[in-house]
Amino acid sequence: MRLLNVDTFTFTEFFGIKPPSYAIASHRWLAGTEAMWEDIHRRKKTSQVGYLKVVGFVDYVKKQLPLVKWLWIDTCCIKQQSDRELSEAINSMFRWYREAEVCLAYLEDVPTSIDITAFEHSVWFRRGWTLQELLAPSVVIFLSKNWQVVGHKGHAGQGRSGITMDTGPSLMYRISGITGIAEAVLQDYDNARDLNTKDKLKWMQSRNTTREEDLSYCLLGILDVSMNIRYGDGDEKTRKRLMEKVSSREALIQNESHDDYRIEFNLAEIPTTDHFVKREADMQHLTAFFASEARNERQQVFVVFGMGGTGKTQLCAEFARTNKLRFGAIFWFDGSSKDALERSMAQSALRLPKHNDPLSVHRADTQIDDSQLRSNLLRWLAQRANTGWLIVIDNVDREWQQNAKDPQAYNYRDYLPHADHGSVLITTRLSSLQRPQASLNLESVDRKLAKEMLEIRAGGLVEGIDVLLDMLGGLPLALVQAGAYLRETGTTVADYMEYYKNTWEDLMQSQSRSLLQENGGESVLTIWKMSYEQIKSTDMLAAKLLDLWAFLHRDDVWPELVLTSQANSELLGLVESSSFIRATKLSLTNSIGTLARFSMINRGTSSRSHSIHPVVHTWCLHNLTTPVARNEMLAIAVSLVAQMIQVLPEDVTRHTKLRLAAHAKTVGSRMESLTVSTELADDCDQIATFLAGWEKSDEVETLYRQALLGKERHLGPDHLSTLQTVNKLGNLYAGQGKTGSAEEMYQRALQGKENTLGPEHTQTLATVNNLGLLYADQGKMAAAEDMYKRALQGYENAFGPDHTSTLVMVNNLGILYRNTAKTAEAEEMYQRALRGKEKACGPEHTSTLYTVINLGNLYADLGKTAAAEEMYQRALKGYEKVWGPEHTSTLDTLDNLGDLYRKQGRQTAAEEMYQRALAGYESMSRTPKVEARVTQIRASLSSVRVDVTASVSEPARETRPQSTSASTQNTTSDPHLEPTPSIPRKGLRQAVLALRNRSWSLSSTR
Repeated sequence: MRLLNVDTFTFTEFFGIKPPSYAIASHRWLAGTEAMWEDIHRRKKTSQVGYLKVVGFVDYVKKQLPLVKWLWIDTCCIKQQSDRELSEAINSMFRWYREAEVCLAYLEDVPTSIDITAFEHSVWFRRGWTLQELLAPSVVIFLSKNWQVVGHKGHAGQGRSGITMDTGPSLMYRISGITGIAEAVLQDYDNARDLNTKDKLKWMQSRNTTREEDLSYCLLGILDVSMNIRYGDGDEKTRKRLMEKVSSREALIQNESHDDYRIEFNLAEIPTTDHFVKREADMQHLTAFFASEARNERQQVFVVFGMGGTGKTQLCAEFARTNKLRFGAIFWFDGSSKDALERSMAQSALRLPKHNDPLSVHRADTQIDDSQLRSNLLRWLAQRANTGWLIVIDNVDREWQQNAKDPQAYNYRDYLPHADHGSVLITTRLSSLQRPQASLNLESVDRKLAKEMLEIRAGGLVEGIDVLLDMLGGLPLALVQAGAYLRETGTTVADYMEYYKNTWEDLMQSQSRSLLQENGGESVLTIWKMSYEQIKSTDMLAAKLLDLWAFLHRDDVWPELVLTSQANSELLGLVESSSFIRATKLSLTNSIGTLARFSMINRGTSSRSHSIHPVVHTWCLHNLTTPVARNEMLAIAVSLVAQMIQVLPEDVTRHTKLRLAAHAKTVGSRMESLTVSTELADDCDQIATFLAGWEKSDEVETLYRQALLGKERHLGPDHLSTLQTVNKLGNLYAGQGKTGSAEEMYQRALQGKENTLGPEHTQTLATVNNLGLLYADQGKMAAAEDMYKRALQGYENAFGPDHTSTLVMVNNLGILYRNTAKTAEAEEMYQRALRGKEKACGPEHTSTLYTVINLGNLYADLGKTAAAEEMYQRALKGYEKVWGPEHTSTLDTLDNLGDLYRKQGRQTAAEEMYQRALAGYESMSRTPKVEARVTQIRASLSSVRVDVTASVSEPARETRPQSTSASTQNTTSDPHLEPTPSIPRKGLRQAVLALRNRSWSLSSTR
């Protein structure tokens, strides 16, 4: 239920919890004028009649009902575009009117409070929906067009809970005359006697609705039935469905009133909670199924399935409690094993009525065994007149097959009566038990419900709850146990997160000591153990795959990732790897199917992609109890990811690289305890290098550190491979801004390469260049210049003056000179780099265009605006041709042109450039970098609009384009690194970070 706060004029949702005291509105809809939820929420159409009507209701409540702070009005408190919400509202509306403090009926065709003739002829009395709005509330106050009280129906002078209010004179005599409804019924509809369906349908004869189906839907609450809302069926078909519902209900009531088959509801056998948070959509799914027309015609079986911990038991327990009057008898069976089920059935047989006990089991006869009791129960359930029962078989989690190995597995149908009536509700983790049109896959709850579940258990608002919600992933069992632990121990979210990360098993043991009864004795620590053991006994590869998954990213595992193990000789020595080495694509697909069948994993939108819940993912890690098993599985994961990186084709999509990067990051997060061999050291290095193309995270550092330890141990500290990893660590630290650590790594790599390869070797020169970049980043310009000149001379000697690697150093020197105000030297370097790149790469190559941009920036600094514009226009034309109009390099060049035009006072041209650049960035996914560019360009655009005569002295930006052409790469040994995206240049640091995108060799832009 969504209510409007009359003080703040904002909406609040009360789904699953009792709403506060509220007034409810009744009025006649005027097509095309009403204010919807969006209009009120966004303050739109404020002068429209419907909006003003909402304001009128709000003002009336504030002035006349000061103790009531909430209002419900159908036009805006229901999101009319949501079919599900509309259906729920229609089925709930009678109850909402009944539970309101007061109903305010606004009659816009009654001009004054004393015009009784107009009141008696009001259209309000001829509309279908207003019938329930008249009958359900305990008090209805009728208001004239000018919001004056005409009179009331029901209690005089007070609302439903006794709040004093001006109700005006009683109008029940007149209303009875208008509607033909007896005054006693108007006074207290809920307790009115001798009313039948025919009488209620008669009240509708003179009423009408805009949509013909609503002639039936507006009667749902009055006739005390619910049904699926379908517009388009027409009046006749909808009325037929309605009457079938009514007939079923009346038959049910008749059955329930028959004492022979009624058994009092027994809470003792049901795992209940006083803190259940309603899952409205899921509950409605169950309610709609068991209220269907076929209920009394055949046996109804419904299956709720899903992963352990999603709340299947609690949902079904709440359904049973909510519907205890609807069913003549409710039996709850423990289905966790064959023995448990048979014990439950025997125990339930003792509850049968004595006068209706086929075997008289209540006599003092101790010789009746459990088998006889079960048979007796099934015979009682099968009796022809006994149709109103519900059986719940909870936790049917053991997979049954012909010749099943598990002696406690069973076919649940063998334990149901063979009569074709009654209702059966099954909860299970086995997706194989789902039934077409009669199943509900119960998943994790959404963020709003998750927050509510956790805070109810925690006893109030929880500071910092968002990070905890992310970690627990909406899993109800984890949420309620975490909330209870926070309440009982006073632990903060920060401490809980720390315990969860570092002492998970101890934390789970501590928090599982409470709440075990309502969760069927299960906790996060134990709930998936039985499923795992069953999987292990039937499909060892599936169990091993689950173990392996603990060291891969939880969201996306596909068979080909695991199949790379067969090309990986280093796995042959690992005991745990044998299952994967022997696996085929078919066997892996089948094993993934096993995990999905036990609801341990979720199938993705693509049948080739699968995920696992974050809490289950953590459980899998701790399910491996020995360090040896953990280390072997981690080693397998490292090898698999590295092998997959090696076999990636050159034309691999960004999506595939992102999928693999997620696994690389997870492997990095698990690396601390692994003893690294030579082969695994290479794998760690390769994974880190791949991941470094996406981020400069702690996981990348961990992988490099492990690779370095392994190489130092097995190859020695001065081996070339070791030094390459040292150089990569230097690049990582430089990218993270850890300049001291970066310099230490670079100096070590340089010294080692000079000793091993010589001072003029190109790999030595690559580290020299990296040191130059670092010194420039630190503002040590003289030292940076020395490094650049040394590298330049070395490349000229090795490759010649026009080689792309040489030209990179020329370009770097140009950037350095520009940033140290040596403009003549900068221009000389840029011109040399441009000539060389035009010759080596072509005039429209992105590397060439990068130098064109640099020249444009320099000319803009020098005030050579015509030359700067020429360079920018050339770069723009080239980028549009190579990358397209929406690429970041193109957009940044537009921004540069905007800066130049603004500097020249050409405000219209500047605004046009900024608009184009802004439109391009606003169309992209909003990453932090994109958001920053949008903010910058908007600021530039605003300054142009605010002061069209202003001259802005801000220098143009230097941008770095993307380049994937093999001809622009030198000797990079990682073809899978994503090129650094183009960036705006505001200073030297950005240029340095942009240039440092290769870890051990030069590219054309370095």
